[in-house]
Amino acid sequence: MNFANYVTGWQQDGLSIRTASGHQVAIVKHENEVSTAIAQYEAEAEKRAATIARMKSEILADIAAGTVPASVSTFSELHDYVDANEYGGFCDAGSVSDIIIELQDERDSLDEEALRNWPKAGELEELQEQFTNFANAAQNAIDAWLKAGGHNTPL
Repeated sequence: MNFANYVTGWQQDGLSIRTASGHQVAIVKHENEVSTAIAQYEAEAEKRAATIARMKSEILADIAAGTVPASVSTFSELHDYVDANEYGGFCDAGSVSDIIIELQDERDSLDEEALRNWPKAGELEELQEQFTNFANAAQNAIDAWLKAGGHNTPL
């Protein structure tokens, strides 16, 4: 971990950590939390890069198979030919989306009183937010790649 790649500065909410390019990494309350926040950010960035690489590979395979035309130019347009939300493993068995669905099913089976005392409500909400943010970032990267014609050049 190279701390030179990050900029920190105190602000109202705590110590702000940003990449050298200005991307918000985290806000922490104490200086001793900086290395943990950066490590988590870098792990998430590696996971996102691997997911994006897998998505590109799967899209290229679909283009080669004729399932998706090479003329496709947006992530949204992929949906005309496939369920594009499945690229990158987002719908694989045991994925976060499976866990979310299981929690949603459990929540939906509860009566009103049990729902008020359901201890997993916060877990479900947090998982949904993390999953949505991660999936949106990956899909936005693929959208930009398609718009730039990246699928028409070898990886």
